[in-house]
Amino acid sequence: MTDAKGTSRNVRSGGFTIVELMVVVSIIILLLSILMPAMRKSRDATWIAHCASGLHQLELAVLDYNIDHFNAMPTAYRTSSPFTNYFMKENTNKPYVNLGIIWDTYRDTLDPQLFYCVSKEVNQDEVLVYDAQPDNPWDGWKFRSAYLGRMLTNDDGTPQTSGKYYEWRARDYASKVIYSDFPGTHGFQGGGITHNRIFLPHRGELVNRLFGDGSVRMLRDAAFLAEPTAASPTATQMLNWWQAMDKLN
Repeated sequence: MTDAKGTSRNVRSGGFTIVELMVVVSIIILLLSILMPAMRKSRDATWIAHCASGLHQLELAVLDYNIDHFNAMPTAYRTSSPFTNYFMKENTNKPYVNLGIIWDTYRDTLDPQLFYCVSKEVNQDEVLVYDAQPDNPWDGWKFRSAYLGRMLTNDDGTPQTSGKYYEWRARDYASKVIYSDFPGTHGFQGGGITHNRIFLPHRGELVNRLFGDGSVRMLRDAAFLAEPTAASPTATQMLNWWQAMDKLN
């Protein structure tokens, strides 16, 4: 093109060149690589705080139950799978057990979602979330909490027997974990869980624990967190993990 003075000059057509587009895309990718970890950490921190807050609120309800029932804890119960102290009600014809007793006693004042940790929702097939269909419908004939009751022991120190109801008292567990979101398995499907699965919370990096003294403590990067598999643990393994959670800060 020639201007009024007869000088030639190049005129660039609209749009970007391929090189410019590649530069823009590279910058976007770089920014995402910087921002995504920060966003994930922020979301994870929110999950951790939410779950800890839920355990604190459950602790207040458990404390009320202790006071109203002369220091007694909710009746402990598990099935043949050693991680099933998560049952709130195992069958229509059976009583409420574990944290199900807390729900049944204080249902007028408790939000059902307190019994679940939102970090579990990252796994679409997770069964231990609120109203998980079809294997964990809320207030159905069989439903589970994301927080497991402690694996108790018999008088001889052996793990809690399946199918047996155990009465225990808070004062005997002041310095021990009484509830936790650690299920002892990762990817498990079987028994009454036919469509969903059980996964570790918080991406398997940490667990929250409620102690008998009322404190809620987070445990991160413990060696045993790498041990669970998709198989059911043994009762001895489960007991060892609970005892490890007692000792680790």
